[in-house]
Amino acid sequence: MSETVGKATGIGAARRALAALLTLAMTACSSLSLDTVQRYVNVDSIARVVATADPVTIEASVTPPPPDYSTAALVKLRSRIRVGIRFDAPPLSRVNDRGELEGFDVDLARQFARRWLGSDRNVEFVQVTSNSAPGKVRAREVDLAMGGIVQSRAAELEADFSMPYLQDGDALLVRTGTFSDFVSLAGRPIVYVDDASTFALRDAQNVNGVTVTTKAASTYAEAYGLLANGDVDGMAGRWRRLRTRAAQDPALFVLSVFKREPVAIVLPPGDSEWADLVNITLSNMMLDGTYARLYQQWFGAPPDPSALAPLLGPIDLQLAQLPDALQSVDRLAQARAANRLRVAFASNPPFSRLEENNLPGGFEVELSRAIGARVMGSAESVEFLPLAGDAAQVFAAGTADLVIGGLPRTQTLDRVIDFSTPIYRAGDTTVAIGLPQRQSPLRDAVNLALQQMIADGSYAEIYARWFPDTAPPQLDLWR
Repeated sequence: MSETVGKATGIGAARRALAALLTLAMTACSSLSLDTVQRYVNVDSIARVVATADPVTIEASVTPPPPDYSTAALVKLRSRIRVGIRFDAPPLSRVNDRGELEGFDVDLARQFARRWLGSDRNVEFVQVTSNSAPGKVRAREVDLAMGGIVQSRAAELEADFSMPYLQDGDALLVRTGTFSDFVSLAGRPIVYVDDASTFALRDAQNVNGVTVTTKAASTYAEAYGLLANGDVDGMAGRWRRLRTRAAQDPALFVLSVFKREPVAIVLPPGDSEWADLVNITLSNMMLDGTYARLYQQWFGAPPDPSALAPLLGPIDLQLAQLPDALQSVDRLAQARAANRLRVAFASNPPFSRLEENNLPGGFEVELSRAIGARVMGSAESVEFLPLAGDAAQVFAAGTADLVIGGLPRTQTLDRVIDFSTPIYRAGDTTVAIGLPQRQSPLRDAVNLALQQMIADGSYAEIYARWFPDTAPPQLDLWR
């Protein structure tokens, strides 16, 4: 969806000015050639932006950049972030009656532009869907993608994801004071809009041993009307939309959340430094109150503090500090070729330690063996070695593939190593497995193994052996 931009005279003046701006771009990205700058930067498109008083939506470039260029280098060249965003995910992103993009995620993207490039106007929005977003990010058509995109196993293999910044899923809305739980809705009529909600209702009926009567509505507005008028007793739909409606109307109440799903930002694979910038900026917005202010504006209620897990810091990370080139080797391929997954462990019981028999033991040691069985085909392929130095040092030396030992995920550590999805939470502390940077295949394999273990209960079994007095933390389970 493109907007009309600028008159010819304004475009011409801006186009002439860009000849000088290309030289500045060369200064910002000194490792890139002038030919590359001119070939990648769409002068006509940017000229239209410069000549326009209001932000515009521009179609993504069809010319893919060289694979060794970092996302930061491309953003520096454009002086704009190119954000893929859904147009149909209120209150996160939608097109309003004036034809303008608005929503929580739209404002988050503008915050990125302001913090990284000095102005919230330095952003371009490109329409994506949940299905198309990972491919467009992987192809470098956009720098990141937003709009209520749920992290999934299939998407993890195509692109990387930021830390989750929101919880969505399927939920049930009822009139306040009418029903106490799902069982009390036995035999009652429930309306739904999204086909996916029928699966959530099916599972809820199976779990609770009751049946309900379902009917479809063509829009959320129609379904809200049916519920408000008493034509139905419940409404199934996306949790983000139902909790927003309940915040606006005290006569409505979210009775049940059938399934919680992590919402995250889709990122280019293998670009750890770009992911650092996104994650640290998101965390700092949570820590400085910006996130809560925007959430209140779009959801009509404050965010649930227990649902937020910012990386502790803060540290000051700027776009200019990120490298222009990407270089990497495939450590997962190397590990599989050698049939050896090297895991360095720090002594930090009960996460990992050296036992009296001089063998490693602990929660993460057992977890690593289970991951090795899934990633490498055998737990015997996992080789443990004491951590000599810190995680960044052993990864730089190439002497380990993973680091364990109760590593807290902080902004400082996030700058020098990558992390798996969380494996332990206590208060403000999140623990994850350390990985070398720019190793998307290895991180994907570890994360997917963890997802399998969460889904089949083996994670909970391991956790119970090492933390017998506490319940397992509620970890995100992907589709």
